[in-house]
Amino acid sequence: MQEDKKKNQELLKSGKITKEQYDSLLIGKITVGLGYNDIKEAIKKDEELVRDDINRLILPRTTSQFPELYTDAGYKPDGKNEGQWIIEQREKLTKHSGEEPHIYEDDIQIYDSTNMDSTLLLTMKRMERAIGKGKLCYVNISDDETEAKSKRLIKGIAREYGIEPEKIKIISANRIVIVYSQEKGKTKISDIFSSPIKENLTEEQKQKAENHIKYQMKKALMQIGIQDVEVNTNNLTEIQAKLIQEIIQEIQDEKVIEK
Repeated sequence: MQEDKKKNQELLKSGKITKEQYDSLLIGKITVGLGYNDIKEAIKKDEELVRDDINRLILPRTTSQFPELYTDAGYKPDGKNEGQWIIEQREKLTKHSGEEPHIYEDDIQIYDSTNMDSTLLLTMKRMERAIGKGKLCYVNISDDETEAKSKRLIKGIAREYGIEPEKIKIISANRIVIVYSQEKGKTKISDIFSSPIKENLTEEQKQKAENHIKYQMKKALMQIGIQDVEVNTNNLTEIQAKLIQEIIQEIQDEKVIEK
């Protein structure tokens, strides 16, 4: 709740939300509890529940069957509880009827020789085939069991792009993948993959899908700090390079407005 308050204070200070929005958007209550449908099978097998008054949790009677704690959101031992156990709550809750700004976003996963996996390589190959490319179609990993599989996968990919395995990185979101490397204030974008857009979409649906892909690409590029370094796009197509430059310019323009 403290982190939420801090982020909303920053939004208020920058003028992105009003004081009214600030008062109503703060997290007001943190609770824990599962509904009856979630734990009914456990209750049937366990036959009874045991209440832990100290921790305010409902434990299964036979812990060997259900080693993890669970709570029943409908359990009201004092007749006052609304169901969920309240962990923390602030006073003077204010309802908000407007649209809530998105202030929490997870980082996009970045892969290298320590965590590369076969699923991502397969995704990249499928994206390639959809647009008629085949750079990665013959990438295979060696049978050398003395090295981790992730390292062997990265070596195979790095070989196709002419990048040292220690320097290559891959950032992957739901609909985009970017292959890049960084050193001494420079970032080289070696390839960009994106999920193909279905053909039977309306113009509005197509535009929405394109905007989503661009948003993910922008978020990924911001995460790797591309707006603050020299960028090499020589390996990209003209269309790809132009898109990268447009996104960088958009990020820089936003930074100027924030100042």
